Amino acid sequence: MEPPLSPTWLQIEQTIGQRPQFTGDALSMRQQYKSFADQANSSCTKSANLSIEDIKISPHLTARVYRPVKSEGSQPLPVGVYFHGGGWCCGDLDTEDPFCQLRLTPRPDYQFGRIMASFLASIVSLRKA
Repeated sequence: MEPPLSPTWLQIEQTIGQRPQFTGDALSMRQQYKSFADQANSSCTKSANLSIEDIKISPHLTARVYRPVKSEGSQPLPVGVYFHGGGWCCGDLDTEDPFCQLRLTPRPDYQFGRIMASFLASIVSLRKA
């Protein structure tokens, strides 16, 4: 059974008239995805309620941090981590930015533990490099 798609994604598919399919080598697919994302993101407005900062973790890894503009000083804030499943081929901070500005609700079948373990292992390996 195919997993259910979000209403937002279904609207994108209906707008462009098909499910996006990228072909060719990795560089070609990266360019196709970037063009698709730029088109899809052109209708998104940036939130005025967020402070957005890019933090360089290593020469090859940058994190984008979103904070509410009206946060209460040093009061702890909830943390969300977005992992883009681009297969190390497609997507970057800018193509995924509008998704990260949305309020996301995890699905009940979300395998957070496995994804977080993979993320932490990659951070450890970067620190050793």
